[in-house]
Amino acid sequence: MRYALAFRDANFTETLKYIDEISNRFVNEIKKVSYVSGDEEIQELLSEQSLNQFLAITYSLNIPINEAKLKDPNFEDLGELFGFNDTLENKARLMQMWISLGSALESLLQIFLGIYLRDYENSGWGKWENFKLQETKENLLRTLNELREKEIISQKQKNTFKKDIKNYLKDKQQTKHLAELILGSLINFYYSNNLWPDDDADRIKAKMDFIRENRNCVHSFKERYVGTWEELLDSLKFFTQIMLELLSRLPDVDEILQYEIELKSEIESYYNDYWY
Repeated sequence: MRYALAFRDANFTETLKYIDEISNRFVNEIKKVSYVSGDEEIQELLSEQSLNQFLAITYSLNIPINEAKLKDPNFEDLGELFGFNDTLENKARLMQMWISLGSALESLLQIFLGIYLRDYENSGWGKWENFKLQETKENLLRTLNELREKEIISQKQKNTFKKDIKNYLKDKQQTKHLAELILGSLINFYYSNNLWPDDDADRIKAKMDFIRENRNCVHSFKERYVGTWEELLDSLKFFTQIMLELLSRLPDVDEILQYEIELKSEIESYYNDYWY
């Protein structure tokens, strides 16, 4: 996936300006398409609050930049401003940016799927097809009883197994609600359902997984790579390009909205003439 010429060579400040502009364009188009859909569930998912949440997340990417400007209004390189890669502050700033970027990507992928909610539901994502549920449950229960009789597991362990199996099998009988999908699941859904161009699909998935892994830098007791400022800048440009890609795939509803405006105007004109 090539980056648009407009921001291909942009620095942090310029790239974040593009993110602000394009995210607002994206939200405005989502509002229009959601309205035209007439689907109450889609409109509830893509509520004003949800879309503002997305804008707030994308705007949070600016916070380290704004703080940096207080120190040096003419800065160009966050890495140089905050110090070397092994300093605590530098690592903290990187972590802050990766967490926001990962959250923004997750929200973006969810919102776009929200427009195509019915297609997502019909995809059967995560649902087991041609599955003999009752037969499976009976065999698993029989196995648990045998393990208990042989005292291989305790009664408490058996009960825990039964509960976990019941919940797991229930989960496999239905497509998980879109609001419950986390970033890793969203990345896999887009990839598995061939929603990216064939020649870019592997690279797009790899870039998204890279963002996801760096977003998980908050977990303790595991050595986490938090990337470099150069990798972060490239990932910000990648996110911007993904927004443009999804923006281009939204239905064009401007003609429908224009027709609605004209129709309302004609109706109002008719009633005004009638009453006067």
